[in-house]
Amino acid sequence: MSAQLARFGITLLGMVAAGAAFWGLVSGWGWLAAIAIFFAAGAVADLVFRRLASKETIRSDLEDRVRNPD
Repeated sequence: MSAQLARFGITLLGMVAAGAAFWGLVSGWGWLAAIAIFFAAGAVADLVFRRLASKETIRSDLEDRVRNPD
């Protein structure tokens, strides 16, 4: 459960940072920074999840994604 919580927390922090970058940078760089931060946070969240989760947790997560694509 802690691996999923860590993934959720990193994703949430990434969204907050992307929003702050978007609203903080007035020019067109705000869009670019927000998109870059969002994708980087997603990659880091996935990396941390795979490091912390057991093989069974990873397997059940993938099965859940396949059965419930929404």
